[in-house]
Amino acid sequence: MDMVYLNLRFKEKRMGHIHVSWLSPEKIRQHTVVGSRKMAQVDEVIGKGILKLFHRHIEPGSLAAVNGEVENVMLPDEEPLREECRHFLHCLDRNEQPRSDGCQGVDVVNILNAARESANRRVNGCLSKKNCRRV
Repeated sequence: MDMVYLNLRFKEKRMGHIHVSWLSPEKIRQHTVVGSRKMAQVDEVIGKGILKLFHRHIEPGSLAAVNGEVENVMLPDEEPLREECRHFLHCLDRNEQPRSDGCQGVDVVNILNAARESANRRVNGCLSKKNCRRV
């Protein structure tokens, strides 16, 4: 399989969309988060190190779009995996809960398994949230 369209629906009307293509001639690594008042976007290929914060939203009770300014926020020039490992070791030293814990890892693996199963059956899949017991 060289292309994936993955739509995720969460509680409280939240959703996510992932599109990946390994064979595409274009190299695109773009992440966009849309909120009720603003949008944030990071382009890991073109705008490395910059998060664009768009002050854009739809006015409640109407379909009027409000287009505000675009703010560029500089991101630290650090390797994400190295920083994640550093944070994990820091938490081990201080017996603290890491930002990304084992339960979140289980959630990610469950989502990936459900997506693979859905693709193999060529039907929409459904994954209910299972409880993760913290150790």
